[in-house]
Amino acid sequence: MPRSDETPVRKWLDLIKDDPAVVIDAGDVLREANDNLWCFSPIDDEIQAVSTTTVTTFITDVAALRRQQLQAGAMWFYCWHDGQARQLRMSLISRSHGRLPFARSITMTDDASEIARHAVEEDWRDAADHDAAPDIDIETPDLPLRVFVADVP
Repeated sequence: MPRSDETPVRKWLDLIKDDPAVVIDAGDVLREANDNLWCFSPIDDEIQAVSTTTVTTFITDVAALRRQQLQAGAMWFYCWHDGQARQLRMSLISRSHGRLPFARSITMTDDASEIARHAVEEDWRDAADHDAAPDIDIETPDLPLRVFVADVP
């Protein structure tokens, strides 16, 4: 049973820790990406309990956890904010694919706070502050999607 003092971000990390299974399929990038996909978004009551700092820490903690769990293998951990779904998303794929599985242009970053800031300040908090659906940039395909990428051994 979850503790009452658990933040949404702590609950999210516990979910990933409790399910360390990772699919590795060097022949199918989409299978790997989809089977290793995690999606997170706070419910309305939790929005004030998340911050750019806690979400940044969450992203880097998940990358570190995956490094620890996957001592062998060359994979990429990657994370992005899906504005249309209002979710923080993350997955793993084998580096042997040579690319991330997006059908649009991306901009890779090694700064997890860029993704956290976009999710928290430009989406989740904005919606909470205005008591209505946010005016979300639906991330048109001509604009590059910002993706945090980290090597997992």
